[in-house]
Amino acid sequence: MNTVNLAILVRNLTSNPITLTYDPNWDDQVIWINEKKNSDYVLKPNDRISIVSPNMDSDTLAQETALGLIFSSNHKADDNLYEFSLGANQKGVLDISDNDKTGDPKFKMECISADKGSCIIELS
Repeated sequence: MNTVNLAILVRNLTSNPITLTYDPNWDDQVIWINEKKNSDYVLKPNDRISIVSPNMDSDTLAQETALGLIFSSNHKADDNLYEFSLGANQKGVLDISDNDKTGDPKFKMECISADKGSCIIELS
């Protein structure tokens, strides 16, 4: 089995803090946000952070729903949020998929650059 370290760079281009967290419905995934395992992180305005999912099976990464995350303009991450998956698109490149919006997030989310094991997400 081949494994890869999935890496996501998130940039907050807004003037508001945004809470990043793992999706608790995905209890088998491991992600590191700011070097802490499966935790919340508040991304300050004009800041950036790396999210890493180590040792991900390459077959899983090739699926449309490889990793689940939540980004919210609510500090508790229980409303005004995007609950979404990352996974391979039809070209095999990492992309946002299965994007569910709850409430009224005060930002837009876009994957601006990606390859098979990493992507850059801008929040604006």
